Amino acid sequence: MLIRPIVLVDLDDTLFQTSAKCPPNVPVDQLIVVATARTGKNSFMTPSQKVMIDWLLATADVVPVSARSSGAYDGVRIAFKAGAILCNGALIRNADGTIDAEWQARINDDLAPFHLILKDLLADARASAERKKIKIRSLIAGENGVLAYVVIKDCEGDGQRLAEIEFDQQKIIGWTRHQNGNNLALLPPVLSKKRAVEYFITRIRSRVPQTPVLGFGDSISDVPFLQLCDWWGLPSRSQIAEAFAACATRS
Repeated sequence: MLIRPIVLVDLDDTLFQTSAKCPPNVPVDQLIVVATARTGKNSFMTPSQKVMIDWLLATADVVPVSARSSGAYDGVRIAFKAGAILCNGALIRNADGTIDAEWQARINDDLAPFHLILKDLLADARASAERKKIKIRSLIAGENGVLAYVVIKDCEGDGQRLAEIEFDQQKIIGWTRHQNGNNLALLPPVLSKKRAVEYFITRIRSRVPQTPVLGFGDSISDVPFLQLCDWWGLPSRSQIAEAFAACATRS
């Protein structure tokens, strides 16, 4: 029996990116619109990225592992057919598009105690940004009425000033504060891509133990889920690549 590998892949800045992040040596007329957004800020693939995803889809079961909510994910124009892990692990879709009920019940119960503090942190972020005169767009991402994590973006800059936003440190003990470009996220301790991926891999290997698992990601926050894979890789222009280069320079 031929066993198809599972490929767990981050989306934004791994398979595609906004026009501002596209390589400067790729002509604009060669860029392919691959994800639309209500804000009008679409995402694009380069021809090489298109060849990459076409190859993966033809040879493996490709599963997105994304911070995107269901609504944002539905704007992605790639024919994934093996399920999806969304909202930083708050939702798992089966191959037929239905929600994994077992995981949903588990994560909903785990996230419920954090609803009030998520609202407090959102208010703290907005108050801090107002004091520092940073114009932000902020919200609590979630699925099916369950609040999952806080996300903050700078409306006028490239995200560098997001590091200035302050929170009560006592409120976020054990939380993950992660920034990559113009995206700052605060995740409660029970929520992570890693935790959802671990559940997903266990489910797959309960049926076919020999299934090889590959992972692709760009962000430091992707590393924990990538470490669950048998092999993993990353774009040469990525936050992880920059971290590796910095380590190599120091050594």
